[in-house]
Amino acid sequence: MIDFSIIIPTYKDWGRLSLCIDRLLNQKVEGVHFEIIAVDNEPEHAPPAFFLSKYVHNNVSLIHETSPGSYAARNRGAKLAKGTYLAFTDADCLPDNRWLNNAKNRFDEEDCDLIGGKIDIFKPDEGGEWAFIYEKHMSFRQHIHVKKGRSVTANLLVKRRVFESLKGFDSDVKSGGDWEFTERAVSKGFKMVYGDGVVVKHPARKSVKEIMKKQKRFAAWGYLNVKNRYEHSGLRIIGSSLLRGTPASFKSASYPEKLNEKLIVLLISLQIHAYKMTLQILFLLRIRDPEKIRE
Repeated sequence: MIDFSIIIPTYKDWGRLSLCIDRLLNQKVEGVHFEIIAVDNEPEHAPPAFFLSKYVHNNVSLIHETSPGSYAARNRGAKLAKGTYLAFTDADCLPDNRWLNNAKNRFDEEDCDLIGGKIDIFKPDEGGEWAFIYEKHMSFRQHIHVKKGRSVTANLLVKRRVFESLKGFDSDVKSGGDWEFTERAVSKGFKMVYGDGVVVKHPARKSVKEIMKKQKRFAAWGYLNVKNRYEHSGLRIIGSSLLRGTPASFKSASYPEKLNEKLIVLLISLQIHAYKMTLQILFLLRIRDPEKIRE
């Protein structure tokens, strides 16, 4: 019997995917059985020879999903999964060597349906100090978000029967589908808990420029989601961002303890806020198309 099916979408990231799988194959498991399903989301399926020869064997599968988007890829992997639990992570993540054991214990102790695990941010090679400081304090704050019914797929574990009953992720969404899925699960009465001992490591973005690129996707997804789900006008969305986003930017500086880190987080938070506001105005004026940014 397979306990966990680990599902990892990838897009032109074979090197980091290899490191992730190395960590998984060295899990310290105590009677916990697992399989690994990597899902290639490139239009042309051309995995490198080293990957096929080293990793594709009995409990590591490589499949291809032509529909664009990581959520379509995750749904594809879930359809082939045999485990009682689905364990989602990303190609650039490094799971702790007791990730699965601790997850199994958490499921058994809490009798829960979903676990949003802890994400530790590390500084990658050639990464900038400012970007690392911001990401360390502001990214993947699972201990806060899980309590609000949200978890990211960098470290999300779900009972397979629950995932199937919810019909998986919304594959039309290209960004933010993890929060949409977990909010939907909690709204249906399924129990999600935070797993402090269920840990993966995630690299910080290497530069502030990379952080802004990520925020551009978030801004586009957020604008479309609010507009489509709640039928809010573009002006209302901009007004809400102005009233809520500005105080939130200043509040972000309360998280670091060191003064220099407070200032760095504040400056980047204000830059992100101004950038998102500018994008929303461009969306309203139809100068930029948020659908294209999502893609």
